[in-house]
Amino acid sequence: MLRASRARYPPAAVGDTVIAPIPDVDRGRGDPRNVTRVVIEVTEDNLYRLGNKQGQIYTIFSRNMFTKAKEKFLSAEEVPDIRVPLRPMATAQSLMVGEGCVRCACRDGCKATSKCKNRTAQILCNSKCQGSLACTTK
Repeated sequence: MLRASRARYPPAAVGDTVIAPIPDVDRGRGDPRNVTRVVIEVTEDNLYRLGNKQGQIYTIFSRNMFTKAKEKFLSAEEVPDIRVPLRPMATAQSLMVGEGCVRCACRDGCKATSKCKNRTAQILCNSKCQGSLACTTK
């Protein structure tokens, strides 16, 4: 079983370009499903730290979470030394506006136009916004 896993997911070296999926929660409808990243560091547990031109991702990846690309698009030197969460990185590479969910803390059903984060950003509220409360901007 271990031999089959090693054959299916070959190890990557520092500087290799990999293709990693963006989780459905972190991407919008028109955003790409995958993004190219470069391997920055390989830990002693054979886990990989990935990054791209926006920075390094907080999350450490295992070999089954990405696919090694044939071509090299980025180098490890092009990646800045800042750590970035996955969602802002996916939004920065998005052609649209990203995932598009802003949670507002309105308690009155988003009736106050100046206090609602969604109204000021001109985004419609959804079920992630308030849960069981009835909202006027849906």
